Amino acid sequence: EYAYDDYCIARMADKLGERQIADAFYKRSQNYKNVYNPQASFMQPRDNKGNFIQPFSPDDYTPHICESNGWQYFWSVQQDVDGLIGLVGGTERFAQKLDSMFTYNPSADEDLPIFSTGMIGQYAHGNEPSHHVIYLFNAVGQPWKTQKYAAEVMHELYKNTPAGLCGNEDCGQMSAWYILNAMGFYQVCPGEPVYSIGRPLFEEVTIHLPGQKDFVIRTKNNSKENKYVQSILLNGKPLEQPFFTHSDLTAGGVMEISMGAEPFKP
Repeated sequence: EYAYDDYCIARMADKLGERQIADAFYKRSQNYKNVYNPQASFMQPRDNKGNFIQPFSPDDYTPHICESNGWQYFWSVQQDVDGLIGLVGGTERFAQKLDSMFTYNPSADEDLPIFSTGMIGQYAHGNEPSHHVIYLFNAVGQPWKTQKYAAEVMHELYKNTPAGLCGNEDCGQMSAWYILNAMGFYQVCPGEPVYSIGRPLFEEVTIHLPGQKDFVIRTKNNSKENKYVQSILLNGKPLEQPFFTHSDLTAGGVMEISMGAEPFKP
């Protein structure tokens, strides 16, 4: 988390024209690599002599990992997803590990802590460190998995009841996640003006912008069963990758998303 904070400082320094400060904090934002243990293929706590603390299991909730376990915090490198992919050994290995995150279920008798709620495998939607992980499938060319899990979370882990949230609404993050995802996108790295596309819930959403401009998201063939994106047009032009920028949004325009019942794998 400190490495991500340093990245945010670097971005701010960049905008202020403070190149020297920006360079120093961009360098510090790479410090996440210092807690990566290639033998375990996880971020692992070190002792005061720099040794990885043993024994270590990524399933365990320990005082060395705040309110999460090694599975959940491994992915918290929003500022350098490509660097994290490289650490693991490439796109294929990263995608396999990402699959495991959602399919490696806690044992039935495991006593999970209060903050591990809304579980899909090791993914804990009830706690903030997991919230961007679904969208990492977009980064490895498997957007249909992002769409599948985003749909599952919205339909299964949010209920229109007094206890309808699957986790603690810290500063509104549970609701903010839902609102963005229901519109069809999410920002993996706050501070980087890029949105990652998931699966929209609505037929049409209009975002009113300054200067009497609108950004409209229209969805065709949308239903609970038709959860997979088939094609995307941004202002009439095909969007080849499941990403668009904040400047695309603030310029106004129309995004058209066609849905289908089967994953689209170009």
